[in-house]
Amino acid sequence: MMTGKEGSATMRLVEIHPARRGIGGTGRLPYSKPHMQRAILLSLLTNAPSIIVNPAWSSEAEKLFTAARQFGLDVLHDEAGKLIVSGVGRSLRAGRAPVPVAGSAFNFRTLAALACLSSHETVIEGDTSMFARPVREHMGFIGDLGGRFEDVSDSRRLRVRIHGSRRLGGRTTVDTRHSSQC
Repeated sequence: MMTGKEGSATMRLVEIHPARRGIGGTGRLPYSKPHMQRAILLSLLTNAPSIIVNPAWSSEAEKLFTAARQFGLDVLHDEAGKLIVSGVGRSLRAGRAPVPVAGSAFNFRTLAALACLSSHETVIEGDTSMFARPVREHMGFIGDLGGRFEDVSDSRRLRVRIHGSRRLGGRTTVDTRHSSQC
């Protein structure tokens, strides 16, 4: 949240702590791309089956779903209006192939954070449109989350190679004053 006088902005800090006794519950969310992305991520990070009812597929959600499968998300049942998947919790694994995100800065940053939980090397790969967006400039959180990264881009693809540490948590600051949506 940004507040302040016209022409100036201040940033409100929110501290998030790991759950000590687990999290559970059921929720009904409206049909939307951001909610579908969150459902995919939460399903990947749980150790139990998740049911996604009326999935809101978009090209960005499909890319994120493909990437989550590379990290270990298992599809148990897929039919019109209902998707049952099982995640891997903290035991994310990385495939040998680069994780494609096309032009999604959200997917790029989110999957880079997830790659920090893997003990394997992960390459996140975006298309040429990513060069025009502030993505690389905001990758400092990787070190804060225990990972290391190197830029291995070429003229056609924005690529970062991430070496995770499987360390859960860390402290980082995310500057929200600059959006990749501009």
